[in-house]
Amino acid sequence: MKEIHDITEMMKNCGGEDLLRYLLKDDGMINWETIPLHPIIAYSPSHMDTAILIGIAYWDGIQFNILHSEYEFEDHLIFDNWVKYLMEMGNNYENEAEALLDHHRAIIAIKRDIQEANKIGWESLISEVIYGIRSTRYEKTNKITLHSHHNEMVDVLFEAMFNIQNFNEVIQSNYQKLTPPNISEDGFSEGWQLDWA
Repeated sequence: MKEIHDITEMMKNCGGEDLLRYLLKDDGMINWETIPLHPIIAYSPSHMDTAILIGIAYWDGIQFNILHSEYEFEDHLIFDNWVKYLMEMGNNYENEAEALLDHHRAIIAIKRDIQEANKIGWESLISEVIYGIRSTRYEKTNKITLHSHHNEMVDVLFEAMFNIQNFNEVIQSNYQKLTPPNISEDGFSEGWQLDWA
């Protein structure tokens, strides 16, 4: 799989990169023009022979978010039927990529994953996700959990260390939203401030 070519084609098919980046701007991302876009790669050994690109994600400074998800997989009919079944199970998935990430059949790939997949193959890499050895990098939550947040920060820092020439760009794109909206800059929640005012 050629991730760069595939993700470029996917962006063209859903309105182009400019439209996707405008949606990021609309979501309030400060660095919407330069924020890295990550491929979401899926594989399910019992439903398909090869891994495929199913979506695009971005890191907002706290967690990964799904920017685009494919909803039909015509070239993989058994997989397509299984994904439709997952969507009907009633877990209130917003899109197919979320369902596949939740069932550990997909990964939001960062540069390190892409480099490893070039050596061992996407099928082997996502098998590690299936068996719980590797994280999907996606958590459906609006709450900040230190454990999840810590793991993602470590991933981002490792990626920055291996690509040090872009360190300032990584820091700007990944840490601009660290303070949640209900916590003031001094670190106290609005509820706590109201109780003690």
